[in-house]
Amino acid sequence: MSQAWTLAIRIAVALAAIAMLVYALDTGVILTALGRLNPLVAVGASFMIFVGIALSAVRWDFLLRRLKVVLPRRSVLRMTFVGMLSSLGLPSAHGGDVVRGVMLYSTKRASFDLVVSSLLADRVYGVISIGVIALPGAMVLFLQNGGTSAAWGLVGVSVVALLLIPLLPWVFVAAVSLTDWMVSRFYRGRGAGIASGIRDMLAGLLGCFQSRRTVAASLSLSILVHLLAILAALSLGASMSIQIPSLAYFAIVPAVWITTMLPISIGGVGVREASFALMFAVFGADPEEGIALGAAVSATGILGILMGGAVLLVLPGDPAPAA
Repeated sequence: MSQAWTLAIRIAVALAAIAMLVYALDTGVILTALGRLNPLVAVGASFMIFVGIALSAVRWDFLLRRLKVVLPRRSVLRMTFVGMLSSLGLPSAHGGDVVRGVMLYSTKRASFDLVVSSLLADRVYGVISIGVIALPGAMVLFLQNGGTSAAWGLVGVSVVALLLIPLLPWVFVAAVSLTDWMVSRFYRGRGAGIASGIRDMLAGLLGCFQSRRTVAASLSLSILVHLLAILAALSLGASMSIQIPSLAYFAIVPAVWITTMLPISIGGVGVREASFALMFAVFGADPEEGIALGAAVSATGILGILMGGAVLLVLPGDPAPAA
């Protein structure tokens, strides 16, 4: 019953967010902007999303192989698309991570700690790539609008973030060592087992960030995935004749992506549209056009995921789990 109530609350949040936006803003502008959308551009944007999801599967497979978890690549692709399909009805836009984690664990080729390590590393690379893309774009926009101090602040944050990347392995080394010490000094019985599991998970994360080749490949794939999402939104906005600088999309889309990670709605619906409206207002554009673009992004994202579902139908079946 509690899960049903939680689901109902999140659906209510999404519907309330959409209703408040529609009530407060001019629906005529929203519908007019959506009416200008070229269907062929929408299909093209959906294909970009589809390719981005496939590339994210490649990234996850790369991290799994780094952790000595070797699966047929079609299995990793299947898990990724099933997870994305599931996320349409789960909290936040990335609720499908749990689904693909369960699918991976059911293959009996990865322990629980390695499953968690691979998913966490996958998301960490995604977040880092957002910073790499968003901060320089936001910096240039601030400079263009006279916000010199804010721009230099963003430069500083960007430099610090980039410097932290090579330090991540040392952070995980320290965490593993600390966990080993705590297990030997304080934990016994079941507590020691839980602490050892945490230690193994941290060791897995260390493996995902210890190699320069792994970092370079995973970060490059992450950046490419987000660039495709930005390009899809930009093409939709251009088709809808939205008057906003192209560079603004490099700040708006990553910011919206972060807000949809919050587990307060189903699949990010409502939150995504509200975030686009807010970001458009920040850049001096009509919030109504932001809602229209958010709705178009949501629709093309769903279509891109369904393209992946069609691919699942033609892929060969996964091999049976090991005994």
